[in-house]
Amino acid sequence: MSIDKVWENSYNMMVQYNKEDYEWFTKSEPAIKQDFTYVYLNENNIAKAYTTFHKEDQSDGRNLICTRFSFVDKDGYNGLMRIFKAFSSDHSFVNFYLTFDVSMQYLMSELWMGAVNWKVNQAGMVRVINAENILKKVKYISTGKAIIKITDKYIKENNDVFTVYFDSDKFTSIERSIVEPDIIIDIITFSALISYVCNFNDAKKWLDGLQIMN
Repeated sequence: MSIDKVWENSYNMMVQYNKEDYEWFTKSEPAIKQDFTYVYLNENNIAKAYTTFHKEDQSDGRNLICTRFSFVDKDGYNGLMRIFKAFSSDHSFVNFYLTFDVSMQYLMSELWMGAVNWKVNQAGMVRVINAENILKKVKYISTGKAIIKITDKYIKENNDVFTVYFDSDKFTSIERSIVEPDIIIDIITFSALISYVCNFNDAKKWLDGLQIMN
């Protein structure tokens, strides 16, 4: 669970596991189902990564197909790669999915020479339903306030100016008021930013639904 907490904190809204989401571990039967789970521990015996995979014969050979793949840092990622390398005599490739993060591609060697293939897959639409509730849960920086005007064509409760107060990186309060906002943002752009589909600089460059007022 400590490994998955990193994903929850780094990719807000994208992952949120509850206790029941780990029941698969107590019900796993690797000898029967041929699904194998490995946990990577560093030299200090701290869990840094885990994966669950099975072997599958595909057109390009026998591959390892990961149904779970999670790590906390570069050391965790490399630890999983060493585990997979130990199986290299018995498989051609290992397939796994990651939350999209441009910097993660640099975990792979520059000279791939056909050994690595990656692509971006659409995993569905992210759309904020309750903007006020989300503003209460996001991570803030420093101490101060932000005045945000959100526009939403379909959910009228989201159409408002929200003044959010935060102290020492933590949310403290929120209110709706008629004041000049710091930014005006539509719900699509807000959803993209809050779920880290794109960062703030990319949103300013590519998305139309963001106006910086102050």
